[in-house]
Amino acid sequence: MSDHLARGRQLRLHRRYADAEASLHQAISAEPDDVRAYAELAQCLVEQEGRRTEALNAIDRAIGIDPGLPVLHARRAIILNQLDREKEALESADRAIALDPDQSYHFAVKAQALSGLQRYAEAEEVCRYALALDADDGFASNLLAHLLRVQGKSGESQMAAEKLLADAPEDPYAHFNAGWTALQRGDHRTAETHFREALRLDAGFEPARDGLLESFRARSAFYRAYLRWNFWMQRFSAKSQWAIVIGFLVLYNFGRRLLATVHPLAGLAVFVAYLSFALWSWLAPGLGNLLLLADSSARHALRRE
Repeated sequence: MSDHLARGRQLRLHRRYADAEASLHQAISAEPDDVRAYAELAQCLVEQEGRRTEALNAIDRAIGIDPGLPVLHARRAIILNQLDREKEALESADRAIALDPDQSYHFAVKAQALSGLQRYAEAEEVCRYALALDADDGFASNLLAHLLRVQGKSGESQMAAEKLLADAPEDPYAHFNAGWTALQRGDHRTAETHFREALRLDAGFEPARDGLLESFRARSAFYRAYLRWNFWMQRFSAKSQWAIVIGFLVLYNFGRRLLATVHPLAGLAVFVAYLSFALWSWLAPGLGNLLLLADSSARHALRRE
């Protein structure tokens, strides 16, 4: 490894991205066919907001130099996932697996792509296969906890989160998963503790900051009910979610007309119930944000370091 590449990696780990890029470009200038330098540059770019397309270009350059290196295809899949191009990510993950079917990381990357496509049951199966290859794969373990949670498997999800914390108590992702697991079961105080710990371990972990803000909003019982609705809906695919919404609308119209023939007030009661549901789902996010503005610790969490 060249000195410029080693320095670029260290600078990236300290989030000094501009300096890291400069060192990595120097490494590439010195060795234009250095796959590791392009791969490191891609990682440096993907960690910066708004630069994921550049990261994809960098990893594509690396693949162009050595298309037979499986880890490059796996990293490409990760970047494509972050660009919300999950179908392409799935193809890249499958290429990595075809080149090296014994690496748990490649299967975990595939599971992540399947998760992005909301194919949760398939993603769980692939994730468990990754863990069968390597039971200590932290990426696969954290992803499995997430997949169990979004499928509504609360008991298994909690066990997975507890195992993550026992195995890696200093892992911010373990606390992040534990935070969402607690939030899903309605325990916003425990969720807040875990999200704070995740941020203590990694102050730049923005998903944990978003989770912390959700735990602040969940101090309101009104907002907790809204979260329960969201947690229930997230287990379904986008098409199924639309079907549920349309089904509610059809049921409302049918029920209102049917009950109106029995008694005018019965039809009115259905209308009031539907209107209350619509207002609740519309007002709950705003109320949650109002709680953030009213709480000094929440306002502090809103600040980006």
